[in-house]
Amino acid sequence: MPNFPIFDLNAPVIGRADVIRMLRNNYTSISPAHLSLVGPRFFGKSVLLNAVAAEMEKDKSSKFKIVVFWDLGHQTPASNEDFLNTMCKEISLKLLAVDQDCFEILQKRENPYSDLRAVFGHLADQNINITMLWDGCDKPLSSGKLTKNLWDQLRELAQSPSLRLI
Repeated sequence: MPNFPIFDLNAPVIGRADVIRMLRNNYTSISPAHLSLVGPRFFGKSVLLNAVAAEMEKDKSSKFKIVVFWDLGHQTPASNEDFLNTMCKEISLKLLAVDQDCFEILQKRENPYSDLRAVFGHLADQNINITMLWDGCDKPLSSGKLTKNLWDQLRELAQSPSLRLI
């Protein structure tokens, strides 16, 4: 078994005020963009994403009412179906307190991609926005197990005004 250093995802974020400010300026803007946070291994990307997620969850004035932190590096989906099912599960857990109908749709997962499209459309109509922070996205990208079709579907889902990805 490899010997990995132990690190605390809730560690204080030191020396990253400019990066956090840039992320905050983006997600609080009128038209936030999807963002990619790229850096070398053990640089503190996970700690930074956790800090941003915690800040977003505390900010009751934020237009992104649902914040989902998804650790793709340690829970890497093994297939397209696994990716979409897990995405539904991660979002539905946060939807329970906001929209019971959408929660139930994503819990059933009859057709995960169509269900996500319907839920994002409904949430956009209700002016409810989701930010998903995907940590370790390089793992599923490099696994070779996810197809172009999934990435096309994710691109289409990301075009919804109710979803932003970091």
